[in-house]
Amino acid sequence: MIGDYLHHRGITVSAPLLPGHGTVVEDMNRYQWTDWVAHAKQALTELTSNCDTVFIAGLSLGSLITLNLTAENKDLPGAILYSPSIKLTSKLIHLTPVLFYC
Repeated sequence: MIGDYLHHRGITVSAPLLPGHGTVVEDMNRYQWTDWVAHAKQALTELTSNCDTVFIAGLSLGSLITLNLTAENKDLPGAILYSPSIKLTSKLIHLTPVLFYC
């Protein structure tokens, strides 16, 4: 829904369907997390070659892929994480906003 919202306002959006997703559960077992990251990297490469500024965002598992891509691409202006599943060591971390600006 966010992608549609942005697209209708003239913003280029890419929402790659990760390998094994959108079909049947058994397809998930044919891929590893590295396949998903590689697929997302390809989409990021395409966007950065066509757009001046690129932000990346991800939901749940996608937010972890977003963190991975952000760590490897320091020139990205920002990342948006929706419901990241990470283990936190500080009980105060919930006070940190989920929008990170690099």
